Amino acid sequence: MLEKHAGFAAFSLTVTDSNSQLIQVFASSGSSLSGADPVSNCDRPHLSEFNISWLVSILSLQLLINGCGGAPKPILANSTQNSTGTNPTLTFSLSPATQTLVTDDQITFNPPFFAPLLWKVNGIPGGNAALGTVDSLGRYTAPSIPPATPVTVAASAYQNPGVPSASTIITVVNPIPAIACITPDGVQVDSLDSQIRLVGSGFNPLSQVLLDSQPLATTFVARGELRAQIPTSFLSTAGVRIVRVSNGLPGGGSSFAQFVVLNPQPAVATIFPTEVTVGSSDVQISIFGSGFVPSSHVALEGNPQQAIYVSSTELMTAVPDASLVKTAILSISISNDGPGGGTATTARISVVNPKPTIAKSFPIGLFVGNEPSKLTLYGDGFLPNSRVSINGQIVSSQAVNGDQLDIPLSHTAFSQTGPLSIVVTNDAPGGGSTELKIPVIRGEVTSTNNPLVARYVGQIPDSSKLRVEFGLQDSLLGTSTVTAPPGGGEASILIAGMKAASQYHVRPLVTMGDGTVIAGPDQAFITGPIDPLSIPSLVVQNNSLPKVGNGVELLDFVDGGSPSQFKMAVSDLEGNVIWYYQPEISNAYSVPIRQISNGNFLVSLTLPGGTSGISKVIREIDLSGETIREVTLDSINALLGLNLFAFHHDVIQLPNGHWIILAQEYRNYSDLVGLPGQTHVLGDVLIDVDKDSRPVWIWSTFDHLDVNRHPMQFPDWTHANALFFDEADGNLLMSMRHQSWIVKIDYRNGSGSGNILWRLGPGGDFSLAKGTQSQWFYAQHYPNIVSRDSTGYTLAIMDNGNGRLIDDNNDQCGPQTTPCYSRGILMHVDEQARIANLQWEFAPGFFSSWGGSASMLPNGDFEADFPQVPPNPSVGSGVYEVNQNGTIVWQMNMPNSRAYRAVRLPSLYPGVQW
Repeated sequence: MLEKHAGFAAFSLTVTDSNSQLIQVFASSGSSLSGADPVSNCDRPHLSEFNISWLVSILSLQLLINGCGGAPKPILANSTQNSTGTNPTLTFSLSPATQTLVTDDQITFNPPFFAPLLWKVNGIPGGNAALGTVDSLGRYTAPSIPPATPVTVAASAYQNPGVPSASTIITVVNPIPAIACITPDGVQVDSLDSQIRLVGSGFNPLSQVLLDSQPLATTFVARGELRAQIPTSFLSTAGVRIVRVSNGLPGGGSSFAQFVVLNPQPAVATIFPTEVTVGSSDVQISIFGSGFVPSSHVALEGNPQQAIYVSSTELMTAVPDASLVKTAILSISISNDGPGGGTATTARISVVNPKPTIAKSFPIGLFVGNEPSKLTLYGDGFLPNSRVSINGQIVSSQAVNGDQLDIPLSHTAFSQTGPLSIVVTNDAPGGGSTELKIPVIRGEVTSTNNPLVARYVGQIPDSSKLRVEFGLQDSLLGTSTVTAPPGGGEASILIAGMKAASQYHVRPLVTMGDGTVIAGPDQAFITGPIDPLSIPSLVVQNNSLPKVGNGVELLDFVDGGSPSQFKMAVSDLEGNVIWYYQPEISNAYSVPIRQISNGNFLVSLTLPGGTSGISKVIREIDLSGETIREVTLDSINALLGLNLFAFHHDVIQLPNGHWIILAQEYRNYSDLVGLPGQTHVLGDVLIDVDKDSRPVWIWSTFDHLDVNRHPMQFPDWTHANALFFDEADGNLLMSMRHQSWIVKIDYRNGSGSGNILWRLGPGGDFSLAKGTQSQWFYAQHYPNIVSRDSTGYTLAIMDNGNGRLIDDNNDQCGPQTTPCYSRGILMHVDEQARIANLQWEFAPGFFSSWGGSASMLPNGDFEADFPQVPPNPSVGSGVYEVNQNGTIVWQMNMPNSRAYRAVRLPSLYPGVQW
């Protein structure tokens, strides 16, 4: 019996003998089953007894067709014997030879008259899941997945080799799918991964679900149900999407259905900012809420604006500058297109007047007498209708833009003292006021007790600095700066460096806290005349120096052409006196005068008729000659309980403000070597005086040197004449004229032992690198360090040459031997190896027995002062600037005055170069 599902072609089972004589035909046609007429009895072969049972089985074969709406109908065949009387070989077959079957469908073969049979699929008894299965009743079930090639279904008898067999070729194909419905049939944009359920027919494990041609992860549930997963990334855009189920070849096909991705309904929670100011530009608004999509629309006052999608909870948009020119309340709406979508509740943003702010003004300060015609404010929030007041009075103004406001100025704005109060106001809504106080600077030039010195007094603001420029014409000199007192107030500068009886231009300059410089009005100052007898004769020769950039000369005279001549003066390099100090004691002089760090001078006054260099008082004076501080010998003696003889020759200021004062004391000695009896010996003392004029450290030569060494002019034993502070190690250098030594003292910024670390000079601790003893310095003055290296430093020294040893026999220079000579020298000192090397010298060819100075200038030249020069060494002196080739490039002769020292200063103001 053969069973076949509806919709497939009819087929038949034919039984024949070995002579191809038709025995019986079973046929199917649609839903009915019929048998063909048998052959005549005469034409049938004769069947022997041997084949009777077999024939009976064959005659029992029926063909049934199931699934067509009718019951199986058996058709029986009659058995006959072949006329030859032999046993024929019987066969049976399935027709047609090939069939097509849908996956999971069945065909049933049922042979009631022929049993038992062995059923195989592709030679495999019973088949398998991949090829299809056939049971013992002849039911063939197609596999769920079509095999790669058609399969063969065959039946044969188990017992008799001669039993006929039959087979057919079956092609298994995919069914045509059909979608009945999808659950759910839509989701919102950006939903999380969504699963859909598809119900229909024709599904199999190879069915593929697609969304707009994009394959989805598909799960086969049953022939009538599939499930698929839609990733969130496939749901970013709203619209109608196509879901398709596809079965591939062989057979197969596709079925389609709609799936809708919906835009959400937007909702606005808040916006930021909720308020913007008039005149703003490039204002960005952030809108926070829910249901936002990349295609969301933003409208401002109904006008579409560009929407920037940030996330489903945030959008951004820009407010056009045109909407911010005046105060207003602007509405903002959000909408999403269909499918789905909608419009959100309207949000509002307020446009208000800004509160003005003032960052700075130009100028940032105003100088009375040099006022600008307008004041410019820089800041933010300025409007065309901003109101401006100065010191409470409304004034006109013009807003150039939101960042700049111009205010015309009149002189009435400066009629009161104190700063200008500038107030800028914007009206409500929003708005507000802001104030800027602009300092008003006032100042004037006044005279002092010194006719060559003026004083400028100005009222300057907090954190500012004042300096003054002055000059005869366009070439201006500058002062140092003074800083305003805390909170601002009066600042004063002494103006010095002017020639007598001349009109100078004076211009104040105030540097504000931000570095801006405000110039005051040009004011005139006329210096007073001075007595011609007070002016020293200064004759400049060989002047090849530039007009500017070389400084001024500080001159320290011990006498002059007249009793009233200035003993302390400063000249320019053309020989003009531009400053002097005349103490109240007529004809007093100072040994020395030194400029200190604040621009004042230290002077050690020697009274007329006293011993040269001997002083009882040391003063700090300012440029006008006013005494700032004074230390007397009597006060020091009282504080120390000593009986010092005098201050003399030098005083220096340390970086901490202390003074190191050189003083003298007498001590009595009995029966010194070569000096029987009592000797009244004069030695040197150093006193460290703090800012309150109290001695805090004292040192004496008597405690550290052998009084029996006295090369010259004993009992004026050591006769120190100069001090130098070595900032590198905090120690002191002292020049001892009558020992021809420079000694280094262990001071160490006041905490040293006072021991002498070394003695430089003939008979000291150093040896000369080359040359004879004549290369040493003798009766020297003014040693100072001019450069340093890894082994030591180079000293500039005035080598006076008194008692110079001219050979290794210790013969001295003099009228009867080699004449003595003086020179300015540079000597390198190797402190570690204790070697001194004469590097350079300037020897003008004459002998200056006392005083003098030597130094290196910033331009690399060497300057030396000789208090005794020809042709009248008893009354005249000279100072020379010499280049490294030994050429004199500048020379000042003082024929009627002897200069103890002449020192080049950059200017009358430390840190300022003239």
